[in-house]
Amino acid sequence: MKKETYQQLQQTYSELPDFEKINQEFELSLIETEDFLLRTIKRKMAEKIEEVLNILETIINPDPNSFVQLYECRPFTTEDKKETLSIYRKLMESYRYLFETDILAEDKKEADAIINAFNVWLENKKEIVKHIQKLRHCWQKNIEAKEVLNYFG
Repeated sequence: MKKETYQQLQQTYSELPDFEKINQEFELSLIETEDFLLRTIKRKMAEKIEEVLNILETIINPDPNSFVQLYECRPFTTEDKKETLSIYRKLMESYRYLFETDILAEDKKEADAIINAFNVWLENKKEIVKHIQKLRHCWQKNIEAKEVLNYFG
């Protein structure tokens, strides 16, 4: 997608985020077609939000059949999980709104969903990164063979 095309949308929907900022977060410049551009932008945003939702969900509700998920959720306190759930709820509401407007297929609502999702993303980004860093850092500690063997029975 060309910056100029997005700027034309901004003339109609002035509250759309700055192209440079939204492109930095959601890689809009990788969009190849300009047909149904607002919907395509929403879908690009939804892809990234969905990835984060899946990661946060494993913190809140790890799959007992997944060694990775059980191992990674260990450093999270009850307070951490409450915070995770709060972020999850905000992102999920925004994610569902993106799809609701897909069904409605009204440009004004689609632009509103983009604005909403972008703002929710920015408001929660630091906390999301903090949670993902905590997941990554848990792997820096040595895993005792006993723990692994106990997991696998």
